[in-house]
Amino acid sequence: MSLQRRILAIKLISILLVNLVLAQSDVQPMPEPTTVYTCGDDFQPVDLLFDSKGYLYSTSPHLTEMGGIQSIPYTLEFQPFNLALGSVYKHENDRCEVFADKIFRPFGLSDFGEDLCFNYTKLNETNFAGHILRCYDDGNYVEQPLNSYSVMNDLLTSKQNTWVAFGGALDIESLFGFLVNQHSRAIIQLPSVPHFIARLDNDKMLVSHFGYSTIALTPLSDKSTLVGATSNGITIVNINDGSTKSFTQNMVMPSGVVAIEGKVWVADYREGSLRKLKNTGEVEVMYTGLQGPMGMEQAPNGDLCIAEMLGGRISCYSLASLGLE
Repeated sequence: MSLQRRILAIKLISILLVNLVLAQSDVQPMPEPTTVYTCGDDFQPVDLLFDSKGYLYSTSPHLTEMGGIQSIPYTLEFQPFNLALGSVYKHENDRCEVFADKIFRPFGLSDFGEDLCFNYTKLNETNFAGHILRCYDDGNYVEQPLNSYSVMNDLLTSKQNTWVAFGGALDIESLFGFLVNQHSRAIIQLPSVPHFIARLDNDKMLVSHFGYSTIALTPLSDKSTLVGATSNGITIVNINDGSTKSFTQNMVMPSGVVAIEGKVWVADYREGSLRKLKNTGEVEVMYTGLQGPMGMEQAPNGDLCIAEMLGGRISCYSLASLGLE
């Protein structure tokens, strides 16, 4: 048998095995969405948020490697990065409009009472200049600097607290992650680089994270110590005492997290899957077929909405179609 035929045979056997596993499990393809939001050919949604009035907003950094059109190179201490101009969009029915434009790496969206907030990276003419939180109120906005660590991802705001997800690297195999409270300056260590934050209840947050290895940081100091191998998964954080509980079973690249009626759901960007945290602590794959899922949010009508970065859309699914009712 020729090499090409052997490779083809291996591929066919792999497909058959995957289909056999899926047939023997409860994993299903994603149902048809009830609503789909798009916004042009270069729309690559990362996070989404429904404000207090029910309007949908999204962030889209237009990353060059994903097909974006504008990118400006700059250099950090460790290696060069390409960080693209991005936008925050407002969606209404079939229309979308630019809410904030020409900002670098917009990522997390959150609400602060009536205000809409998002974070982005600020650059000067040559390199990284810090991270910024921008909040809007009646069309006007105010900005405040955030603690400047290497990589900033999602945020979660309230009247008492603003938590921001940060990560960084000592080298390509030594990544670290933590949450920083912008008011109390408290730092909560995480198993790896955090990406998305969601509220579980009044006392707890959900955080998705992935990376290579972790660094133990001394709060408000420059000291750091390598403490071991990383875990990709989700962590429940108690904001009162800083305690954490992590769930990491078989997760590849966990992204968006959301709590619906006390049940925890997490998307996996690399697998294109939607998983559920079971009472046993197992993170079980329930649905597949998403295209680069990132942030997740529950719509005012109860639908679960998922930003599909590689699909260039935000897809919303009824809870009934997902078996959640």
